[in-house]
Amino acid sequence: MDTRRKSSTPPGGASANATTDRDHQSSASMEVKFHSSYDEADMPIPLSFWLKCTSLFFFLTLMSSSVYRPCLSNTGRNVTPAPHQFIGANARQHLQKVTSLGSRTSGSLANEVLAPEYLLSELYDIARLGKSNGVDIFVDEQLSSTASFRTGYAVQSYKNVKNLLLRFHNSSLSNHTTAFLVNCHYDSFLGSPGATDTFVNCAILLEAGRAIATGKVQLVNDLIFLFNGAEESGLLTSHAFVTQHRWANDVKSFLNLEGTGAGGRLFVFQSSPDESSQLLLGTYESCFHYPYADVFGEEIFQSGLIPSDTDFRIFRDFGFVPGLDMAYVRDGYAYHTPFDTEARISEECLQQNGEEILRFLSAIGGDKRLESVSKLKPVNDTGLPSSGPPLNELSSTQISRSQLPKPQVQTSAQHRHVYFDILGIKLFVVSWARWKLFNWFISLLVCCRLCFIRGSLPSRWVGLGISLVLHCLSQVLGLIFSLLLGFVVHNFGFRMSWYSNQYNVVGLYILPLLCWFICYSTWFFHTLHRHCGFLRKICAYAQWSVTRDRRWNYALIETDFFDAATLLLTVLVSVLTILDRPAVFLFTLWLTSTMLGRFTHKFVFPGSALSSLSNFLLTLMPTLTLWHVYFSRTILEVFIPIFGRSGNLVRQDVLMSGFVFFCVAPVALFILGPLHCSSTDCGKTLRLLFLNACVTYAVLVHSSSYGFPYTFTTRANINDPSISPRFQRLSVFHIDRTFHGAVESKELENQESFITIVAWDSNGVQYLKPQTGLKFLDDNENGKPNGLVELLEATPSYCNFSLPYCGIPFFRPLFNFFTDFYHIPAKQHGSKPVAQIDLISRIPMASSQLQSGRVAWNYTFSLWSGPPQTPLALRFEVPHVRLLNWSFAVGTSVPVPVPLTKSPSDPHVESVGGHYFLDFIDARASVSLPVEPWVFWLVIDRPSDMESSHFDIAVMGTYLDTKLPSCVSAQLDDVVSRLPPWVSLSSGCASYDHYRVGLS
Repeated sequence: MDTRRKSSTPPGGASANATTDRDHQSSASMEVKFHSSYDEADMPIPLSFWLKCTSLFFFLTLMSSSVYRPCLSNTGRNVTPAPHQFIGANARQHLQKVTSLGSRTSGSLANEVLAPEYLLSELYDIARLGKSNGVDIFVDEQLSSTASFRTGYAVQSYKNVKNLLLRFHNSSLSNHTTAFLVNCHYDSFLGSPGATDTFVNCAILLEAGRAIATGKVQLVNDLIFLFNGAEESGLLTSHAFVTQHRWANDVKSFLNLEGTGAGGRLFVFQSSPDESSQLLLGTYESCFHYPYADVFGEEIFQSGLIPSDTDFRIFRDFGFVPGLDMAYVRDGYAYHTPFDTEARISEECLQQNGEEILRFLSAIGGDKRLESVSKLKPVNDTGLPSSGPPLNELSSTQISRSQLPKPQVQTSAQHRHVYFDILGIKLFVVSWARWKLFNWFISLLVCCRLCFIRGSLPSRWVGLGISLVLHCLSQVLGLIFSLLLGFVVHNFGFRMSWYSNQYNVVGLYILPLLCWFICYSTWFFHTLHRHCGFLRKICAYAQWSVTRDRRWNYALIETDFFDAATLLLTVLVSVLTILDRPAVFLFTLWLTSTMLGRFTHKFVFPGSALSSLSNFLLTLMPTLTLWHVYFSRTILEVFIPIFGRSGNLVRQDVLMSGFVFFCVAPVALFILGPLHCSSTDCGKTLRLLFLNACVTYAVLVHSSSYGFPYTFTTRANINDPSISPRFQRLSVFHIDRTFHGAVESKELENQESFITIVAWDSNGVQYLKPQTGLKFLDDNENGKPNGLVELLEATPSYCNFSLPYCGIPFFRPLFNFFTDFYHIPAKQHGSKPVAQIDLISRIPMASSQLQSGRVAWNYTFSLWSGPPQTPLALRFEVPHVRLLNWSFAVGTSVPVPVPLTKSPSDPHVESVGGHYFLDFIDARASVSLPVEPWVFWLVIDRPSDMESSHFDIAVMGTYLDTKLPSCVSAQLDDVVSRLPPWVSLSSGCASYDHYRVGLS
């Protein structure tokens, strides 16, 4: 980097200048070659350069977007499909039939009776077709026995959940039992018809099964189709299959089909950490002609940043089976809403996905390599921390992510793969071991290049060092600026305005961040002009190389910044490689492509002056337009809808600003040099243009409906795929809460009832109140005011730590994602039947089995289910009263409390206690009376010198099936009718029965 004019005098006067000149004479001959190709590149970059680059960027981005298509298939051609081919119209009929049943929650009439009847009828039709074509096909219906397992911090317990299975077998291979499993679930989330999540996959499997039954597919391995009926309730039926079904041991590998959007392509976001990934990903690459996969999604999903889980984990951790996880991610706004309808799944996508899945199953079913795939290796430890206090002595506010149970299989990165696609055209699959070698090779190449072109010239290394410092400073300050911007918007602006209009991400975050980098390079730290004199003095003291003819050598300056950027990326690549993070491929691609661009320019223009425009375009544009924009769009497409259901504890705008910085930072590394070399007038014009754009956009967003975070539409448009409403997600439940005395007497002490409202994003209930300031929100289409007047004077409620799990019968253990909720007083709903709990026995434990100075008892209870879903919550005064053991998830480690968030109004609450959440589901409870109770036991201890002690137990019933007369609440219906049209809610009735059990 050249930052001094020839006439400039360094500090120290003329003598210092003379010394500097003598030093440069000694190295002049060494610098001739280095300078020779830059003699004519001494003009600053004009504004026209940036205008041309911006125009070309938009043009190439549009061109690359035109290449990308969500779905392409043979649909619409005048070709009659053969019987052995996938016929999308048949799959559409299955999809329409089952989604017309409405919401299919576990235990509901639609899920336990109507949907299985239809599926079994179709499965037996496939079996008869196979028999006529000489294919052995077996149909099985599994009704699970009682079981339990740990999922995260909570425990899932279940019985009578249902699996439907279809198995294809080559009759000529009578003794061959190797099987490949493909899984879908036919149940749905509360209030959603569940087309993409995920009956569309079941419909595809039904049609693929019909095609295979024609006998045209040569099978070497068995194919097992699993239609599970309780995924949304906590991955229950996949656990029932791998732990209870007789076919489970035959499964060598699996494909799990999921959905978090509404149609589009299937996105591969998880693969198994073993050698089988090469087989599965290789087969995927050859069979899916329009690939959509990214190992970065795998890293994000397995880090826990996404509040979701799939059957993939159950097959991996409990069946020790390797596999792939695929999901629909397009239009995630419809996920778990009434808008997840079959009409939103296009004919092209249904046909394309069906063809590719059939092609994949045919290939894997005929691949002899599947037989050699081995089971995953289980871990030898408990997966829990070895240091610190025992987990059963921690309160629920002391539990952190570090105490989250780890995977129960060995997950060595050496057996993982790097995989990603380019514009849905080409998939790259490379083993992590080979990618690591490539990372080290490209890192070594960068270092060798730096040594070669800079040699032993100290001034050139000083220039590189100063450029590196400026780069690091720009990235750190840029991150701080971006997060601060998100914090300001979260606290003072329209929160989540980008949720309804994704282009607001550009105006609110991308433009200001680019404006920051422009100001940084052309004003705050611009060493070439008067704004940063202290840096110029440092450069002079360091004897930074002198230009010729009293002009700045801008080419050398740009080269210093480019080399510093590649060196910074090299360090990042090396660190992530050492940490065994396959997602490092993102930075490897940037490093490789920019280096190739620079080498290409030197090859095309050997020995000539460095053209700023051509050099910049060859270095940056290919990666930016062909891959980075596509990758960034995928990230935003996936995560923006997720932010709408991530809880009100999360500051979504701060997270969004962080994601934007992650997407912009690599680009900023390579525009910093050209910005630094821009002319003074160019820098000033760019600053004014971007600042004006930022201010104008901010005013537009915060002064009009353009910034309102939600969109709304009428129910008449629910099947219109061109409309994608952005809802605010709510949970609204009418709760009856009853306080009893001792569990033996069940003496009634108090009763209360209220309607609880929980908002799933940081906007809370501010848009649920009657809006007087925003005219476009005043009234709904029926003339009723949009909003709940009860919320105008309401104050937020927080977790009551004295009651098990805050005293709220939430149907999921997710209160750690929320800070508050709201109560509206109501009368009791009196839903039936009511769950009942009885204490069967209290047996003292032998002192020889206990820690010194403590006494313990074994309590045995029986629970008669009321509604199908009857969670149980426990609370203990830790560390004095501890839960030592229980009858759930036998074989795992000690019980782990569920995490809860401290109340912001009372952060120093004295006794939080350890709270435990156990979700129990009897899927047949709504269609038949329970035959036997749910029996369980707890082992609890306390200090022997403690005079009085107790623990709390709460039985929570949730009534969700609207087609059964179990939840009747006119007050709930009234509240729901007055909610604004931009709301999507899960609602129902719930009961909470609290008991206190003495320890004596």
